This record gives sequence, structure tokens and C-alpha cells, in this order.
Amino acid sequence: MKPDCDMAKKKKSFFDMTPAERDRDVARFDKPLPDSAFKPLSPKQRSLFDRMRGPKSAPPSAQSSAAAVKATVRVDLDAGLIKQLDTIAKRKHLTRSELIEQGLRGMLASFV
Repeated sequence: MKPDCDMAKKKKSFFDMTPAERDRDVARFDKPLPDSAFKPLSPKQRSLFDRMRGPKSAPPSAQSSAAAVKATVRVDLDAGLIKQLDTIAKRKHLTRSELIEQGLRGMLASFV
């Protein structure tokens, strides 16, 4: 039995296609996805999704207007200290600025 011609033929590379063939190939992306394509995330997927989104911040109504204003400050730090800072920030899923801000807030709170 002879194999079906469509199955025996390899799919052409996108870059080897003519413009008309490319248009036909990508037309499937123009249609909206059916509702059946969506499902709730599994607990493992939800955990990964939450980690990718990063830490939850307070809603805008909970932030004071003074806290929303940020200023850029140039500070000279030891290279070893910056390396430690970046390591901890990465482990806690924070930016360098967020970690420094948390540290300063904690330090200032201890003086009050």
C-alpha cells in the first residue's frame, strides 16, 4: 500500500513559502480561540503563574499619595555588598530597589 501523499510530504519551512502560502498558514491565528481551549489552572500551574507575576503589592487605595512618589538616589556601594544584595533580591523575587527600600523601612521603623 502506497503512503498517502500528504503524510509523506514534509511541511515546508515558513521562510521557504511564498507570501500566499504564508498567509494561508497563519490565517489560523486570526480566528478567536474557542472557549473549550481554556480550562482552570492546576494547583502546580497556578503556583508557577503566581511566582511569575511576582510579589503582590498593596492596592492603590491602600498606598498613601506620599508613598507613591519615588525619587532616584545615587549611592556608592561596595561591589561585594551589591552581589549579596542581588542574590537575596533574586531569591525573594524582588528588584534591587525594592529590597533596599524594605531594608531602609525596617531600619527606620526600629528608630521610632
